[in-house]
Amino acid sequence: MNDFATGITLTWMGISITFLALFVLILLIVTLRAVFPFKAVIADDEKQPEADSINGTVAIAAAWWYLQQKKKSTALGQVLEQPPGPWRNSSRKKHHRK
Repeated sequence: MNDFATGITLTWMGISITFLALFVLILLIVTLRAVFPFKAVIADDEKQPEADSINGTVAIAAAWWYLQQKKKSTALGQVLEQPPGPWRNSSRKKHHRK
């Protein structure tokens, strides 16, 4: 057998093994979906809007703070060099005051 035939044979063997493994994986996924169907949880759906509204509020506050700081500073990265605001590490300040 010459080198060309050996290369073709190894290529077809590699492709066959790859597609066989893919077929086994797809078969496993289909079997597991049939055995364990998806169950929707109703209680989590009710809690989702509250988390979305909190996340939205935090995003708006962060964007507002960023824009305010951007208006004050002109150099790129100057805002990041500033120390954190009073909202950060508030629990530490309470312990030091006592």
